[in-house]
Amino acid sequence: MTSRALDTVDKCVERADACILTAEALTAGGDEWAVVCYFYGAYHVARAAFLADPVFDSLAALASKSSRITMQDRYVAFHRGRKNDKERKPGVNDVVRELYTGVSFEYLELHQWSINVRYNEGLEPSASLGQAEAYYNHIRQTYDQGQFVA
Repeated sequence: MTSRALDTVDKCVERADACILTAEALTAGGDEWAVVCYFYGAYHVARAAFLADPVFDSLAALASKSSRITMQDRYVAFHRGRKNDKERKPGVNDVVRELYTGVSFEYLELHQWSINVRYNEGLEPSASLGQAEAYYNHIRQTYDQGQFVA
């Protein structure tokens, strides 16, 4: 079986909701792994936003926002850019950073916190489950209010 990125707005939002149910359960128990779930909830919300954002329907509209992001980057599913033959291709983090400044700080913080939980010594003293939840809620409210657009 091969794995494929979710390809519709509805599938991305449903997956985000599933991540948040787990995040809430882990938060209730004080488990730092909730941060990973909050991040992946945000990741799926971001991908839903990319799929829905009309900026990706017009080369001119996209070029007016970023010279680096292409129409095809609407479908990106990896976190950070990777090198192809000539240049570094954008990842989800790059698209969020360049096109969605209203949520980029929270998104990138959640990503880093998630890395710290998964691969390092866990949450930094400056991070908290409550703040992770607040960051996710900001991202989700921005999306739900139709403001997660370039």
